[in-house]
Amino acid sequence: MIRELKSRIGEYHDYYGRLTEEDIWSLRSSNNWQIIPVNFQKRHREMLQWTYTLMSRRLIKIHPSLQKLIVSLRTAVVSDEWKLDKQQTSYNDVLDSLRLALCNYELPKYNSCL
Repeated sequence: MIRELKSRIGEYHDYYGRLTEEDIWSLRSSNNWQIIPVNFQKRHREMLQWTYTLMSRRLIKIHPSLQKLIVSLRTAVVSDEWKLDKQQTSYNDVLDSLRLALCNYELPKYNSCL
């Protein structure tokens, strides 16, 4: 599916075997690729930690109409190793979508002169 999407928008799609998963992950903050595959199996803990970091610093606002996301965040069960228990978490696919959406966000850089 990723190859098809990349092909349709004219983006380089023959990257398997040429780029490592680490290389692909590092491209998420560049402007070179619009579609970047994310390996949840390898990155799920990192993505969960990042989501927690952004939310604990109050950098994410969730509109009250997004009830499934709110329920998912309230019922999320996370182990000490940052592993999400999907059996006990309601709407875990919605939480996965949030984690994926937050991959490209960086912490804001504040001007030290202010």
